Amino acid sequence: YIPHIIPLLVFILVYKFFMNDFIIALFKIEDYNFWMKVGRDLFYYLFCGWMLSFGTSTLVYTGTMSGISDSIIESGQLDGITPTKELFLIVIPMIWGTFVTMTITSIIGFFTGEMHTFSFEAGNLDSHLYTFGYFIQRQTAYGSMATYPILSAFGLIMTAVVVPITILTRHLMLKYGPRTE
Repeated sequence: YIPHIIPLLVFILVYKFFMNDFIIALFKIEDYNFWMKVGRDLFYYLFCGWMLSFGTSTLVYTGTMSGISDSIIESGQLDGITPTKELFLIVIPMIWGTFVTMTITSIIGFFTGEMHTFSFEAGNLDSHLYTFGYFIQRQTAYGSMATYPILSAFGLIMTAVVVPITILTRHLMLKYGPRTE
């Protein structure tokens, strides 16, 4: 797991240097609170969360697309299929199962993920930016044994919310998604 942790921490350190030092020096921002007001932390959630998951998504989709037989693509090209039709009629139906899996894990991550904020802020994130996962992780790390039953109950409530949403989403995506036939 170390090959995952080290690049994560390096990316976070580079990002913090860039956002905290470089941008402030470049635009000669004298009041650090100004940068907080324009949403540095919110930008982190959007940009860094996407960038840190980009490598995994790239590997998964590349691996899935490499499983598409060259003979199917060549057959479509011999039949005169356009690149757009090739994408929508061959490639997307062939990788649809992977897309469904990634969508379901993203929905689950919305309720349980902490988007590496614990590594980024070391438990000092402003409360208006908490995610459910970060809240549970922070309370587990800094709370007492007395908070564990409450956190467990909160986790069960989140499970009760997430399970129907993910099952319904999966059902709808598999029912109305493209077919490979």
